[in-house]
Amino acid sequence: MSETPILDAIAADEAAVRDAGQVARDLLTAHSGLPVADVRLYRFHQAAEVHIEVPHPEGVRAWAARLDGRAVYTKDADDTRVYEHWNAEIRMAEVQVRVWHCRLTWPDDEQAAPASAAAAGGAR
Repeated sequence: MSETPILDAIAADEAAVRDAGQVARDLLTAHSGLPVADVRLYRFHQAAEVHIEVPHPEGVRAWAARLDGRAVYTKDADDTRVYEHWNAEIRMAEVQVRVWHCRLTWPDDEQAAPASAAAAGGAR
């Protein structure tokens, strides 16, 4: 340990992120057939986290099923946008793992979708 608390905190962060990196590598190796768009490592409030972004909601469900987790869907909206979130969270080796996908639409897009599909001659 160093004599400087800030350097001690940096060393603790480095160790936690190193652990998160190992969990991420292990997951990606063991589940190479599952979809992945991006992976990020974080350290929040004394806990390391791995965030795995997937390209579609089905990817969140697939990861959740493989890791014995649960996929959760939420939807938020404001006056101009609709945010659809799919998340699954599990804990592995003292590291929080979050698999997620988010889709951003505009309310007019949701109303226009059936009309566009009908005009194109099929469902969208």
